Amino acid sequence: MGEAYNGERFLPEECGGEMAAEHYQRYLFAEKLVSGKTVLDAACGEGYGSALLARQAESVTGLDIDEAAVSHANQKYAGEKISFFAGSIDRLPFPDDSFDVVVSFETIEHVDEKMQEAFLKEIRRVLKKGGSVILSTPNKAVYTDRVKGVNKFHVKEFYSQEFIDFMRSRFEFVDVYCQYPEMGYYITPENKGICGNKAGMTKEDTRYVILVCSDAEPGVPSGLEDLTFYDTSMYYFLYRYSHELEQTVLKMKQEAEAFQEQQENSIAEQKKYIAHLEKDLAFLKEQITMQREQADARIRQLSCEIACRDREIEKRDRQIEERDSEYNSRIGKYKEKIEKLNLEITDRDARIEKLELKLHPWKYFTAAGRKK
Repeated sequence: MGEAYNGERFLPEECGGEMAAEHYQRYLFAEKLVSGKTVLDAACGEGYGSALLARQAESVTGLDIDEAAVSHANQKYAGEKISFFAGSIDRLPFPDDSFDVVVSFETIEHVDEKMQEAFLKEIRRVLKKGGSVILSTPNKAVYTDRVKGVNKFHVKEFYSQEFIDFMRSRFEFVDVYCQYPEMGYYITPENKGICGNKAGMTKEDTRYVILVCSDAEPGVPSGLEDLTFYDTSMYYFLYRYSHELEQTVLKMKQEAEAFQEQQENSIAEQKKYIAHLEKDLAFLKEQITMQREQADARIRQLSCEIACRDREIEKRDRQIEERDSEYNSRIGKYKEKIEKLNLEITDRDARIEKLELKLHPWKYFTAAGRKK
């Protein structure tokens, strides 16, 4: 699976239009200068440019700091004449005098001045004597200032003359080429073109239809190419607008990714919290179950003790009833004995009184002569 476009690296499968034209055009330009030569494509990205150069070069070595991009390039483009390695431009992992040509498009502006210097030193080291280097970088005056754009991936951009002076301080010969974007209008017959532009366009593709009508066969105007009109301000207006749209899209993408990450983190936190609650709930359920079992066991124990005590109370109640019955029976007997004894005593007293009356009759008379 290939990379996802993030606004920095050109990806043939995802990028088209103007971006594709300017990237392919630079490699097609370099292709004309590498025939039969050993080439290093520094910061080769996903490898499409290295593959273009390999059509004419003796061999092409692609280098990029992104290991995922290098792996993708090796899977997609590597072959007998082309290979890819991971590495940094300030420490090229190649011996001295390894290459006839070093190619590096839209690379140098992505690093700071210290690394730019190191990159140029490394290029000189790995170049063979008489070798050449083909570099490109955006002109800050047009790429950034004119459209008021900001490329967050660029660290140190150059103005045109600044870049030329930078390279001339290190190489004796520096040829300058310019890559211009244009916006133009053409008037051309259907399915024909002017200087290769708009060839094969049909009336269904045109923005305006111009009709030349007559009862006689109309003449065919000549010199239509002289009517071609270019207005670069239109290009830069559209470029600025597209740049702003791209930045907006990338910002929205970043915000969407940030929001998605935030949501995923939030969901992860919620899941973590839920897991924590579930763990606490499980612990509480376990505690409740254990306490319920303990309570049930205690209830059973107490029920057993109460039943035992009830049986003991019943037993003692029976014993008390038996004892009460026995006591009552004994008391009844005692009362009977007492009554019997009382009767016996009363009877004995009566007999004694009779005997005493017989034996001592005078004791029963008082001093007054009355009987007691």
